[in-house]
Amino acid sequence: MGETGDMESRGAASAPRSRWQISVSVGGGAPSRAVVWVSALGALHRAGVLPDAAFYSGCVDLVAESPNLRVVVARTLAQLRDDVMIGVVSDQPLVPALRETIDADARAVHGRTVRLDFAREPDNDLAHLLTEGDIDAATALVLRAGPSFAIPARPLDPAQAGVDEALASFIWRVRGEARRMADSARAAAEHLEAAPGRPGAIGAELRAMALDQTGVSLFLAADLAAARRAFESLAAAAGSAQAKWRNRALAMLAFLDGLEGRIESAEARLDDIRDGDWPLDWVRAPMTAPEYMARALALLSYGDAVAALEEMRLIEHLFAGYELWGSLHAVRIAAATHARDDAELARFQAEFERHRGVRLPRTRISIDLADAIRAAGRRIDAPLLPEYAPGSAEANAVAAIVRARALAPGQQLGSARADASTPLVHVIRLLAVFVTAADAERAALADEIAAVADAYGIWAPLDLLAPAEMASLRLAAHPGRLRGAAAPGS
Repeated sequence: MGETGDMESRGAASAPRSRWQISVSVGGGAPSRAVVWVSALGALHRAGVLPDAAFYSGCVDLVAESPNLRVVVARTLAQLRDDVMIGVVSDQPLVPALRETIDADARAVHGRTVRLDFAREPDNDLAHLLTEGDIDAATALVLRAGPSFAIPARPLDPAQAGVDEALASFIWRVRGEARRMADSARAAAEHLEAAPGRPGAIGAELRAMALDQTGVSLFLAADLAAARRAFESLAAAAGSAQAKWRNRALAMLAFLDGLEGRIESAEARLDDIRDGDWPLDWVRAPMTAPEYMARALALLSYGDAVAALEEMRLIEHLFAGYELWGSLHAVRIAAATHARDDAELARFQAEFERHRGVRLPRTRISIDLADAIRAAGRRIDAPLLPEYAPGSAEANAVAAIVRARALAPGQQLGSARADASTPLVHVIRLLAVFVTAADAERAALADEIAAVADAYGIWAPLDLLAPAEMASLRLAAHPGRLRGAAAPGS
C-alpha cells in the first residue's frame, strides 16, 4: 500500500492523468437518467477509457432501471482509466430536476474527476482540420490540449462511428499510443466497410477523411495490407467532386507499392495523379509527400539516384514535423546511398539523430531499414548487422547482404525463400544468397533475380552489391537478363 501510494503521488506530480471530454448526444424527446448514462458509458467505452467488463455490467444494470442507479454509476465510473468531462447534448432541454440528479450522480464517483457540461456541443475542430488536410494544425490542436482532448459520441450509425474511431486513431497516433491507435483504426475500418458508399449524415468529405486517417494509422501500425484496403476504398469512393482525395489515395497506394518493390504498379498510379486536382496548400505538404517518396523510389529502381535525391529535397522541410518521418528518413538515406553522396548521407543521419518524433511500429521498421541500407552501402567494410525485429523484413533482408559478406569461404547464408513476403524482400534475399552461393548455383540464382526484378521493375537493390559482386552477377546471368540494372559502381 505504501509503495503504491508513493508511486501515485510521484505520478501525480510528474504526469497528470488524461482528462477526456466526451460529447454525448441523447436524442430528442425526454431522455431519462438511464439513457443519458448509457450514452455516456458507450462513448467512454468506445474511447478506450472504460474497460469492457465495467461497461457491460453497468449498462445491464442501467437498462434494468436499477433502484440504485447512483451506486451503479459510481461503481462503473470509478473504473475509468482517466478523468473525464462529459458534455450532454439533447434536442430538448433536460428538465432542471434531471440535470441536478445526473450532476449528483457524477459527484458521487470516488477516485475520478467526472464533470458535466450540459451545453457542450460535439467538437468538430479536429475533423474540420483533417478534412482540409491541415495535418500540422490538427497535430498542434491535439498537443495544445495537453492531457485533455475530445472524442464526439453520437448514435452508432456505422459511418459516424467510423469517423469517430478514425479521429480517435489520429489522437492516439499523435500521442504515440500504438496499441490504441491500431485498435481505433481497425474499428474505424470495420465501421466504414459496414457502410460502403453510404456516408449518410456525415457527408462524403468526412467519410474520405476517415478512410484516409484510418489508412495512415494502419500504415504506422505496420499493417500494410489493411492500410492498402483503406486507401483502395478511398480511391473507389472519391468522385469527381473529391478529386483531391482520389489523388491522395493514389499517392499513398503508389508509396505502398514502392515500399513493397512493385515499382511498375507505383508508376502507373503516379501517372494517374492529376496535378491540377491537388489543392494549392497541399503541394509539397504532408498530404502530397507520399507522391514524392513514391517517385523517388521509382527513380532509384531505374538508376537515377541523383534525381531521386532531388525529389527528396523538395519535401525535406517536412522532416522535423512529418508523421511519416521514419519513411522519409529511409527514402532519403536510400537516395543518398545510391547516389554516393556522402555529404548528404551524413546530413540526413545527423538530422535523424536529432529527431525526437513519435516512434510507432512502422517508424521503427523504417529506421531499421535505413540503418541496414547505410551499412550495406559501405560495401565490403560494413559491420555485421543484428537480426532486426520480426516486422522488419526489409531491414533483415538488406542486413543479410552484410552478414553474407562476413561468412567464411564456403559458408552459405541459407534459403532466399525464408521470407519472400514482397518483391523487394524477395529480390534482396536472393542477392544475399547469391553473394555466398557456390559457382554451380549462381547462374540459376542470377536468372531468378533478373526474373523477379524485371516482373516488378525493382532494380534498385542490385546497387547495394559491391562492384565485384555486381560483376559476378552479370557474368552468371544469361546475356540481356539484367538489362534494367545499373552498371557496377554507377
